[in-house]
Amino acid sequence: MSTFVSRGSQLRQVIPAPVRRVFANQGYRRFGAAVGVDRFAGTLWLAVVAWVASSANHWVYAAIMTLGTLPAILLLVFGGAASDAFGAGRVLLVTSALRIAVAVVWAVATPFSGRTTLLWVLTAVAVVWDGMEGYHEPAVEAYPNYFLPTTELSSDAVDADRLIGRIAQTLGAVTGGVVLGTAGGLTTSAVVFVLLLIAAAVLYGRTSRLVGFPQERVDTEGILGDVRAGMRLVRAQPVLIRTYPVQAVTSMTGGGAVTVGAALLARHYHWAAAWYGVSFGGFIAGILIGTLWAIHRKDQARHHVRTALIGASIAAIAALVAGLTSSAPVYAIAVTLIGITTGPMGPYLTGYARVRAKDLSNDGEVTGRMLAPLLLGLQLEPLGYLIVAGAAAAGSISAGIVVLGLLSLATCAVALSSDQVRQAGVATTTA
Repeated sequence: MSTFVSRGSQLRQVIPAPVRRVFANQGYRRFGAAVGVDRFAGTLWLAVVAWVASSANHWVYAAIMTLGTLPAILLLVFGGAASDAFGAGRVLLVTSALRIAVAVVWAVATPFSGRTTLLWVLTAVAVVWDGMEGYHEPAVEAYPNYFLPTTELSSDAVDADRLIGRIAQTLGAVTGGVVLGTAGGLTTSAVVFVLLLIAAAVLYGRTSRLVGFPQERVDTEGILGDVRAGMRLVRAQPVLIRTYPVQAVTSMTGGGAVTVGAALLARHYHWAAAWYGVSFGGFIAGILIGTLWAIHRKDQARHHVRTALIGASIAAIAALVAGLTSSAPVYAIAVTLIGITTGPMGPYLTGYARVRAKDLSNDGEVTGRMLAPLLLGLQLEPLGYLIVAGAAAAGSISAGIVVLGLLSLATCAVALSSDQVRQAGVATTTA
């Protein structure tokens, strides 16, 4: 008996206190399970898109990957307004059903399409899928504020969301790589994709039945008016108006320096192929380590926003090192450091934003609109790809990475110059 008690105590020490607190809420347990399955499915889909698109030439590959990210960028602010107007739970149920329908189209088309037809179908499905993400993601981000009773639990939910998401994304990427590498893997992955989305929809539905739906807003100004109102809300927040750009540019820097930069630098300097895997794996593992550290430290820390911004500043300097070095080991260490030092941004900066939205909301009606600009900024990561790829085409891979690193450092400096930003903490969100 004492052995089981000891093991239970050890497990509690491993699971961060904020995650344990929010999982005590039955509604969040169902929602967290839905988010995990959802993120697993989304990462598997990204692996499928990249795998199929890579069978074409570089221009077709670039076109598919770009078209597969533009719709969400264009629609996220409208998705945030829709979550506030109709309720995030309702939006989630609708988008979940539509995503299943699109996934079924892909699953049916996969075994019966030739190579060229498959690329056209993939492009169409990727565009429609990403458009739905423009409405789905703000709803996922806003929904916990509807049913969690306190701002502390809303903040804890961000920690749990990020931890669940990182683990699910890692498993989804590994599963995608393994399944797609087997005979008939594309068809198998399509079936798994559909089943995962059905499971996520069921879990979202169970969550909504448990916590209920809020009343639809009657004070809506229409979608365009609500979008403008959301922008005014963010501009009125002295911390968010400075930290949102940091999160956007840091996301672009990580994408450019690692997602694109790793492959280009490895080929340019003739590094062993293993270093590409080590570098990319180090970056992903670093994000998980940084996220876990931030969650474990959250209850002891006071100035969460400042801590995250200092980490982002270190990441920017590491990006400069990654861009300027010709050494594979130095590059691998630098991008791992980028991952570790940007890990706290989710729990601390997004955590602050969600708590601030909770403070300003009545039943969460401004959460979607306040968080949509943040999600929009994070969706700009492909701009980092284009900057580094464009610099490479012009003759200098390093120049693109260095530009992003300097831009990231500048946004951090602007944010940290504000005393309100330096003093802000997740539990102390007064503007």
